[in-house]
Amino acid sequence: MFSTNSLKSSQKEKVKQFMTFTNASEKIAIKTLRDHSWNTEQAVDSYFNDPSAISPVSPAVAQTGSFDQRKLQALFDKYKGQTFGSRRRRTKLAVCSLQT
Repeated sequence: MFSTNSLKSSQKEKVKQFMTFTNASEKIAIKTLRDHSWNTEQAVDSYFNDPSAISPVSPAVAQTGSFDQRKLQALFDKYKGQTFGSRRRRTKLAVCSLQT
């Protein structure tokens, strides 16, 4: 169902482009491109603007498989309403805290 063997050469090229832009799997690339009539720009835009349409979780979480809802809630509860450090430091803290 999701194989490049049955695709035209122009479609194969679009799959490669989509995978390069998004770092998504071939299966996701083909599905998303088919859903958008093989329009690479629309497919990539949709992938980044509506990841729930592709996967029930964000692409980053789907890629790593590391997500714990309880840790996320605990992290949120711990820091909600607080402001500290630079934006870069806060982002780094949040990413490190979510890893299992």
